[in-house]
Amino acid sequence: MCGFKFKRYVLIIFAISNFMVLLPGVFAADQNLKIGDKVPDFVLEGADGQQYRLDKMGGKTVILVLSPRKVGDDGDRLVNMLMKSFPKNEGLEIFTVFDMLGIPFFITDDFVRGKVREKQENHPVTILMDWKQKVNNLLGANEDEIDVFIIDPSGFLVSHQVGTYSEHKLNLLIKEIKKTSKSSN
Repeated sequence: MCGFKFKRYVLIIFAISNFMVLLPGVFAADQNLKIGDKVPDFVLEGADGQQYRLDKMGGKTVILVLSPRKVGDDGDRLVNMLMKSFPKNEGLEIFTVFDMLGIPFFITDDFVRGKVREKQENHPVTILMDWKQKVNNLLGANEDEIDVFIIDPSGFLVSHQVGTYSEHKLNLLIKEIKKTSKSSN
């Protein structure tokens, strides 16, 4: 009898913890930014341990690639192609943003940071960790597909592209980045 009660309590705790993970997305749904909106300042932790603030990147076009784990390597492929298209561009910052909220509660943050640092070793751009899903929710990121956001040097959201990697989408993205970079000069 005692084993049954224990299993029931574990099941209840599991259900509540899963509900709590989904809760921030429910309340943030109406707060998504739209093209032309000023992006509020945010701070995200990088895989290198540094803090990255949007307002400290003034004067640069910022590209955020948000790629859910389910998508696989498409996000990495997209970032690699962007880096080939814009090698060492001084007016451009490209980041990959990992949504960290779905990490199970029993896995420590230090363990996760170690795994992200390992991934960073072979990643062409800085990986940022969105621990509380703040930026994902703010921008209205899709949970099932890659989202690419372009923020102009003045801090305004100028583009949002959703979907898996394709040459066509890459070309559209490159055109938008060039247009945004030219308008800031």
